[in-house]
Amino acid sequence: MHSVQLRAQLKLVDLNRRVVERVSTGIPGLDRLTGGLPRGAVTEITGPASSGRTSIALSILAEGTTRGEAVALIDGHDAFTPHAAVRAGVDLKRLLWIRCNHLDAVLKAADLILKGGGFGVVAVDIADLPLSNIRSVPPKTWFRFQRAIENTPTILFITGQESVAQSAASVVLRVEMHQPVWSGTPLPSHSVLLGGSEVNAEAVRYRQPRQRSEKYVRLSLHS
Repeated sequence: MHSVQLRAQLKLVDLNRRVVERVSTGIPGLDRLTGGLPRGAVTEITGPASSGRTSIALSILAEGTTRGEAVALIDGHDAFTPHAAVRAGVDLKRLLWIRCNHLDAVLKAADLILKGGGFGVVAVDIADLPLSNIRSVPPKTWFRFQRAIENTPTILFITGQESVAQSAASVVLRVEMHQPVWSGTPLPSHSVLLGGSEVNAEAVRYRQPRQRSEKYVRLSLHS
């Protein structure tokens, strides 16, 4: 009941908006690499733990709320931290957070949200779920999600350890940690804090034309 009331208070996206639009990720280097994320399409952000995928996901959600859109996060393993989201610029009043603890719940929630429509950004976080379960999801599931948004202004992005949506995804980004960025003095060791990270990002797939031909970029992300 609480989720229904929350959603009713959100400013939903106008379904008559052009769906060919690309929007910023909030990270200039990533925007230069991709040209922005396409609406009405599926994007995957993949990489191992501590690769920067969560920071990128929060930035995309923050950009959505800054545009005044309603955004949704389907949290596959209850890993979302509201305080970190606020630091990244996410307006929690515009965020619908759906907490799950297994893959079936994630897929059912995604079906309901995407069929209901009205969200500018829908994030599906399956990074902490068992890969064996995720790999068993039939391809038709991801194509169903793609078809649900193809004529809408919704951006669906999936964060995980590896690409799972296959050809249903228009954009696939792979990120890996290059090196951590520390703040403070090096001695004593307890005075040094993790201030962020340098991340290598690769455009594994991008179907739409881009201005740049490069496939790689190095990003500086804040913790």
